Formats: sequence, structure tokens, C-alpha cells
Amino acid sequence: MTNRSVNLNDEALKALRVAITEAKRLENSYIGPEHILLGVIADDQGAVARALSHEGLPPEELRKAIESAIARLPSSHAGLTPQGKKVIELAMGETERLRLNTLGPEHLFLAILAEGENIGAYILRQYLAAPLGRVEHEIRSAAGRYQQGTGVP
Repeated sequence: MTNRSVNLNDEALKALRVAITEAKRLENSYIGPEHILLGVIADDQGAVARALSHEGLPPEELRKAIESAIARLPSSHAGLTPQGKKVIELAMGETERLRLNTLGPEHLFLAILAEGENIGAYILRQYLAAPLGRVEHEIRSAAGRYQQGTGVP
């Protein structure tokens, strides 16, 4: 990894704020990839929500599945989990790899898939009608359209 400066755009910051709010609402003491995914899909007009809906998984259905899975999880960690940290690191790495200065919710989504060993990725694999690779390609295209330094798709 290089020493490039990566900034989160407004949508990514909002997704992370929503993740924190969702963890509190669900009475979780931790914030993991599943909470980050809830934050990413909270924007119905975002590229991730649109791509998932287009491929047969409406965000509200995904939200319900995640919330159901979270309700059954024991909570032994407080704050951002190691998997949550890994997702953010992977998103930053993807942004740097693409030589972008701005990280968006799409990068967080791709990082959740890349980390792979989390409730969000598991539910996506289980519920998505389309092959996950097709959705990943659609999101990767949206993420790659960010103009360097502007955060504008």
C-alpha cells in the first residue's frame, strides 16, 4: 500500500454513521461488517441499493435478513470488530489500487464481499438471485466511475 491520502465521501461517512446508529438501535455493543452493510444499503438511491434491487434483492429484504441474523449473535466485542476494521482497510486499499482519492459506499460494499467471512457477505450469497460476481461487477463499475479527488460518479 502507498501513502496516498484517501478521503471518505459524504455518502461513505453517512453509511458509517448509519452503521453506528443501527448497532445502537439493535442493542449491539459492537460494529461489524453487517452494520456497515446496513449503512451502505440505507441510501435507496445509492449504487449498491440500486444494483441489489436490479438483481432481485431489495434493500429492505436484505435489511430484514441482516437484522434477523444479528439478533441471534452473541456480542462479546465492544466497538469496531476486527472484521469491521478489515472491511475499512480493504475499502481503503481498493480505493488506493484504483488511484482514487475518494472512498465511497461502493468500496465499503466491495470490501464486505472481499472480507467474505462476515454475516453480510454470507447473507448476500444466500439471498441474492443473481450470481454474486455479476453484482460485484456492477458495483465495481460504479466505484470506478469516481473521478479522482471529486467523489462524483
